[in-house]
Amino acid sequence: KIMKDLNDKNIVRLYGVCTKEEPIFIVTEYMTNGCLLNYLRKHGKTLKSSNLVDFAIPIAKGMWYLEQRQFVHCDLAARNILVGEQNTVKIADFGLARVVQDGRLLVDRESQFPIKWMAPEAATKKEYTTKSDVWSYGILLYELITRGSNPYPDMNNNKALQAVLNGYRMPQPPDCPDSYYCIMSSCWQENPDNRPTFENLYNRFDDYEIQAEPNYRET
Repeated sequence: KIMKDLNDKNIVRLYGVCTKEEPIFIVTEYMTNGCLLNYLRKHGKTLKSSNLVDFAIPIAKGMWYLEQRQFVHCDLAARNILVGEQNTVKIADFGLARVVQDGRLLVDRESQFPIKWMAPEAATKKEYTTKSDVWSYGILLYELITRGSNPYPDMNNNKALQAVLNGYRMPQPPDCPDSYYCIMSSCWQENPDNRPTFENLYNRFDDYEIQAEPNYRET
């Protein structure tokens, strides 16, 4: 139902659902290159930092669209981004997505969520907001810059969560530009109110891309 109400070029389009008999089929826009995580792992060595920013920008724009409509994705990660022709990327997999009331969403504690992508308040209180999606976006940025590496390497879910609750944040990966890491780490503020909005993230990456142009000159 959520996908049916969404109409943005940065989000995978839903064309229809076949429910007459099981199994139920969902018909969506076809993305030729599959999920972003596999794409990064397969083609990462050929991707420049500018290519990775080209992925980050439309994801932020699509999440800004959701932010404006008070949709919380709840499972933002490279595995849930699809890659189409000419390296276009679109947000997919809205299986956990919800509409928030009064800016926040409380989720049944029995629901299964990906711990390493979750904000602290989501992991401990099952409380989701757009700002918890922002935290997950920061983890996705880590996946991008490391070409598909697992977050919190050498830690299992419990150790990663405990480390985050104790103030640990993943360090700047090798060959990660300082400005990129600054944006990424800003998503991991302990206080959700101190995290940027997706509008802000989109604009920061848009400025980042402009400044990377060879003809760019500061004025």
